[in-house]
Amino acid sequence: MLQRQEWFRLFRIGFWTATVAISAACGGGGGGGSEGAAQGETPILHEPETSVADPKEFDSVAYQGIVDFVRQPDGRHQSVVRVENRNADTVAVALALEGLLFTDRDDVLEAIERLAPEYAGEPNYRKAWRFLTTRTYHSTPFSPFAEQHDPLLYLNSIGYGLCDDASAVLATVWRWQGYESRIWALEGHVVPEVKVDGRWLMFDADYALTYFDGSSRIASVEQLATSPGLITNPVSPLWPTTYSGYSAYVASIYASRADNSAHDFRSAAEHPLVIALPARSALTFPVDFDDDVLSYVGDTIPLVGAGKIELAPRSVVDLRLPFVVLDVRGSGTVAIDSIVYAIGSTEARRRIRGHEVTGEREGQAVTRLSLRVGAQPVSVFFSINPFATDGGRDAPITLLQRSTDAAVYVAVSAGDGNDSASVRSDVLIDVLKSDLGSPVSLRGTLISL
Repeated sequence: MLQRQEWFRLFRIGFWTATVAISAACGGGGGGGSEGAAQGETPILHEPETSVADPKEFDSVAYQGIVDFVRQPDGRHQSVVRVENRNADTVAVALALEGLLFTDRDDVLEAIERLAPEYAGEPNYRKAWRFLTTRTYHSTPFSPFAEQHDPLLYLNSIGYGLCDDASAVLATVWRWQGYESRIWALEGHVVPEVKVDGRWLMFDADYALTYFDGSSRIASVEQLATSPGLITNPVSPLWPTTYSGYSAYVASIYASRADNSAHDFRSAAEHPLVIALPARSALTFPVDFDDDVLSYVGDTIPLVGAGKIELAPRSVVDLRLPFVVLDVRGSGTVAIDSIVYAIGSTEARRRIRGHEVTGEREGQAVTRLSLRVGAQPVSVFFSINPFATDGGRDAPITLLQRSTDAAVYVAVSAGDGNDSASVRSDVLIDVLKSDLGSPVSLRGTLISL
């Protein structure tokens, strides 16, 4: 019998390649497959991640200011943050970028509460839906596994995914808010529901859509399954009715009731935005990452933000990151899941870069690794949500550390005074300023730039 993660990998890749209809249903990027999505599967929630420190322990401000993480037309970032630990011991820092990068679940919930209401009395569960759709876009994930279903890892590090990823994240945030939630696996699409006053309400986290019933109340999946005309002839549509979310094909996905099933494939893991900086190391973000980042099926992900940690020669380091590792460069060895690789080797690259999946654990996102650095320094590159690195205009940033630790050195470059932004940054800034964004539509825009 296949191990569960291997079953999930084969299920999701098979789901991707088996039919064009599934790809069309999720807006041209596949979908429908996720842990627990098969009929009768018992969900496995990943264990909570052990953080390097409790964010509430951080009581000293290392840096506070305003940054412009937008990319200029020449490709350079307007602001770059560099945090150096020049000390002989590890020093941990906690990071927050208001509205864009979140220290912990409380930070996420507070950011949702701070959102200006779209209308008087807008409930916080609807704000959570808007919050997610304006900070992520639709693209095949880096990994076929469920690590990205942790809202902190998804919002802080990844910033893109398919319908199942967005649905799992939104369902988890609703649970954080105190609501009951569930996730529906349909024929080629995945959507979440929240239970409010005894009624289930569907908020599509991928198409950024809700549908209304004949009483102008938000419809449930079961209502849409029995009355698919609520999709093709929408009441109070949020988008032009030419939008693919109102198509007959999407209606047919709901109407095929025999294979609609409710599941829970959230992740219980949480990756607080706390970074333990080893002795004589430096954290820099955002940085350019000069390789294409490929999804687990091999297509290029349209937009990825990046940062890096530089490690001193001859150091021995255990890293637990709140980010997905993109690459390790330099000299020495890196151990992942107790398997040791030469840094820069084909085997190390295959294990870290999910598109070269040949074994059961390959393609699983890497957030923990142990390194023995050789004579040359090592750089560990990691993914940061591109809405932060390319859309963070006038963003308040805070770096905290514990007052009992040695101080870190923080430098923030101010660019060359040119306040113009690249077309991509302008697009992301506009989405962040909007009341609602469509992750499906945004992917097409990003690819065209």
